Amino acid sequence: MRASGGDKRSRKDGKDAAGDGKDNLSDTLAETFKPRRNRNARNGAAQGYHHSCSHESSNACEQPVLAHEGGVGAGLAWPLMLLPCERRSPAGTCGAPYDQPVRQLDLNADVGEGDPETDEALLRLVTSANVACGVHAGDAHSMRATVALAVHHRVAVGAHPGFKDREGFGRRPQQLTADEIRDLLLSQLGALDAIARAEGTTLHHVKPHGALYNQAETDPVLAVAIVAAIRAFDPTLRLVGRAGSAMQEAARAIRHPFTAEAFADRRYRADGTLLPRSEPAAVLTDPEEVARQVRSLVTDGEVLASDGSRVAVSFETLCVHGDTPGAATLARRIRQELGALGVSVCAPPSVSSGSRDFPRVDTIPR
Repeated sequence: MRASGGDKRSRKDGKDAAGDGKDNLSDTLAETFKPRRNRNARNGAAQGYHHSCSHESSNACEQPVLAHEGGVGAGLAWPLMLLPCERRSPAGTCGAPYDQPVRQLDLNADVGEGDPETDEALLRLVTSANVACGVHAGDAHSMRATVALAVHHRVAVGAHPGFKDREGFGRRPQQLTADEIRDLLLSQLGALDAIARAEGTTLHHVKPHGALYNQAETDPVLAVAIVAAIRAFDPTLRLVGRAGSAMQEAARAIRHPFTAEAFADRRYRADGTLLPRSEPAAVLTDPEEVARQVRSLVTDGEVLASDGSRVAVSFETLCVHGDTPGAATLARRIRQELGALGVSVCAPPSVSSGSRDFPRVDTIPR
């Protein structure tokens, strides 16, 4: 378990930030977002979602941003996205379903999985790092090196726990009891957290890896076990997962912080889930194809599915996998595309008041 003098305060703050039935992010995403195509983008700026920041010209974005002053999302520490239009912005710049363009997104990557060179390149481009915790991949040395790089580049550090399956890279399904899930996660979170603290930071989020993530998308029992294990370790740690998944439902049921994720380098199925890696073209490796998917996500709130249909996707963070061929090139192209759309990158702040945050708003990397 985490032990610190500020535990009580952190737990209280985490409860407050998670919400007491007011302005719950998961509720907002699941119940009020009804995406529609927006064809009113002007001058290349993304018009798809409400997500704004008043610090675009600064080197950091440290102040809370309210989605609607006094309205939905007021008081949240991270600006709400994906809200239907409630009012028009000045000069008629509102697209039909939304009132402001996307200005800011988190960009995350799975790292520490065996390719230090790629990790170093990715950590110059992303704002959140999902660090392998030595079970499906990595070890104490790789965890320390990856966290140190993340701290150096002011990237928020999160845990990327997976099944004990090095041979299958944590991507083969397993059936574990709730107690086994608890032990699996607590050991991995504890190991990474100890290293993070030694490097001068703390954990900001948890994103399950591989089969653990995929199974928890549709298995409510597993999803509940994951949320319970995270809360046993630290109830302020954000859970990262797909919007509309069983993980989001489990988090929402007890008002646990949840961040919805979209994938820049994966093909979607018509039901909004990811096309299995065993299927052709499940992983996007062409930088221009990835850029098109990012543009569609940001401007229209949807992706082109494997069957040719358009699928609505709610998200606050974009993922690029560290083991995707050419991952660093893809991340750089994503940053360029976001820059062209007028979108800067910034990690969401940690819910815990006692943690060290590294939020930032960057220019396009040169």
